[in-house]
Amino acid sequence: MEDRLVQVIKERHLLTWKDGENTGVGVGDYKLIFQHGNEIVIMSELDEDGITEQTVEEFMQSYDKDGGYRPHANYISWNEYKMFMNSMENIYHEGIHEAFKDVIHSMAKTGVTIHKDIRKELEEIYTDIKRILEAK
Repeated sequence: MEDRLVQVIKERHLLTWKDGENTGVGVGDYKLIFQHGNEIVIMSELDEDGITEQTVEEFMQSYDKDGGYRPHANYISWNEYKMFMNSMENIYHEGIHEAFKDVIHSMAKTGVTIHKDIRKELEEIYTDIKRILEAK
């Protein structure tokens, strides 16, 4: 059976992608549903331009190689959060500050639900940031 794009859904969501053993995170605006042989495959794309930059065959080749953007579940566990932070730091070869910004920005932009321990940690950080910004 020939691979084909079945549906495009415009929906902001958290996505993951791989760089070696590391899993990065980002924000996707489109979910692409493909028929790939006898299975249904859901891939992500950042924006409308990304949809037209690749053919169906290229999307499926990337999928077969465990690549491409993949929609992430709408819940982030504590272990996933730690993995995202470590992976983003490894991928970008930058400090924890840049990894933290990228992960938090992606989670905030997509509105995912987070584990209660992540919420507690972010509330503590929010309080400290607010205190810094309000200082005269």
